Amino acid sequence: MTKSFCQRFIESCEKHSELVAMRIVGDDAEVYTFGEMLKQIRAIAYRLQEEKINFGDRVALIGENHPCWAIAYLGTLYHGAVCVPVDPHGEIETLTNFLENSEAKIAFLSPDMTEKFSQIEEKLGRHIPSVVWRMENSTNGFQKFEDWSKTEFPESYAKEIPKANGDDMALLMYTSGTTGTPKGVPLSHGNIVAELDGIVPVLALSEKDSILSLLPLFHAYLQIVNLWVATTYGCQAGYLKELTPDELSRAMKEFKPTVLTTVPRLWYLFHKKIFDAIEAKPKPVQLLFKGMLATNGFLRKSLNTNLGNKLFGKVHEGFGGNLRIAISAGSRFDEAVAKDFDALGFTIIQGYGLTETSGAATATYETDNRVGSVGKPFINAEVKIDQPNAEGIGEVMIRGEMVFKGYYKNPTATAEVFTEDGWFRSGDLGKFDADGHLYIVGRAKDVIVLPSGKNVHPEDLEVHYLKSPLVGELAILGLEDESAGRAGAEKLAAVVVPDFEYLKRHKNLNL
Repeated sequence: MTKSFCQRFIESCEKHSELVAMRIVGDDAEVYTFGEMLKQIRAIAYRLQEEKINFGDRVALIGENHPCWAIAYLGTLYHGAVCVPVDPHGEIETLTNFLENSEAKIAFLSPDMTEKFSQIEEKLGRHIPSVVWRMENSTNGFQKFEDWSKTEFPESYAKEIPKANGDDMALLMYTSGTTGTPKGVPLSHGNIVAELDGIVPVLALSEKDSILSLLPLFHAYLQIVNLWVATTYGCQAGYLKELTPDELSRAMKEFKPTVLTTVPRLWYLFHKKIFDAIEAKPKPVQLLFKGMLATNGFLRKSLNTNLGNKLFGKVHEGFGGNLRIAISAGSRFDEAVAKDFDALGFTIIQGYGLTETSGAATATYETDNRVGSVGKPFINAEVKIDQPNAEGIGEVMIRGEMVFKGYYKNPTATAEVFTEDGWFRSGDLGKFDADGHLYIVGRAKDVIVLPSGKNVHPEDLEVHYLKSPLVGELAILGLEDESAGRAGAEKLAAVVVPDFEYLKRHKNLNL
């Protein structure tokens, strides 16, 4: 019989009880062994039971990355309640809509969320009991997480096998829904187990690995790596005090990660920093660098030999010196940048999937890392291209046990994304090469048709412009072009949010 997710992480915590499970890098007061983590998870689960939070009840989780976030999340699943992780930076109207739709009975919060949460309650018109971690003063009815995590529970409770399994809902993840009916994605305990079974052969992690997390935990991507994989395989997870260039640089050197979880945008910033430094060197140094880059690129591609750590030692030291693999997901990765990092000796594994597929459904492997692709389907996933054109491009369709069953309380949206025979329509355009590697080329619904008849995929342009450090966020749009004199003709436009922190550091902006 397949072990449930809760059974898996309990066994791992007991096996690795003396090893460090997670820490805030640079803060010795925030270090947790697997044994300590499991004790607090059980305390939270038992306290939820005592507070009459029933099996299947919704538990909201709103806050910045912190070990307490992870403990609240795992404690909720251990109890059999449903965790509802939401973006702490979301608009009050959006968060209110999510909490109303989910019917959340209780919430775990970071201390900076208390004022915002009070406004959410006011809009909801009801009180939601709330537990806040690292809260200095207990005010307005907020309870202290530290009291909850020290709740005494009987030994018999620790010996019980958590009830949640299979089709029982574990998570309710919201992908959109500022107004109207939100798109809530329910993921089951069975979905988590299927994702684990698919991703473990790709990453091949062990208790020797340490994962530095640079992304928010409310995203499914980081939950997979930090809370599903790391907990079940004894890896150490490191969190930053804050995501700033100085803090990141210090954390890399102190934590020395073997695994790095990122999105392409961060790699573009790393790339610019590395190559700007080379351009500032004398011409002979630049030529030598380019020669070494070409040499190692050839060795990796043709002879499966990687001398990057020796040829580009200072670059690798900047990442801590122990980096074995980096995982990039969330959006398309510019192929030219990916090739440069490959030639520098970095192994960047790319994955592809959606919240609706419990995260990744395909990935590149260390031993089969085709740069530019998002790899091959997991061993327990099926992927096909629907109605491919002459170039083999069509909508990517996914089927497997990691695929969700349908949107929460939204049958109309569910009917739109599933075929009659159970294939999930991703909305992404892709193609397979002759060896079965998948390439994502754009969004099926976002194609912009210019007056010339040219089809433009916004993501292609977004990938290009997001490489600029001046750009924080970007969306390429197609607007009706009345001047073209053609019905339905569109023109390109962009909504750009500058990277204000970068501009301030380089004194290009008065703020």
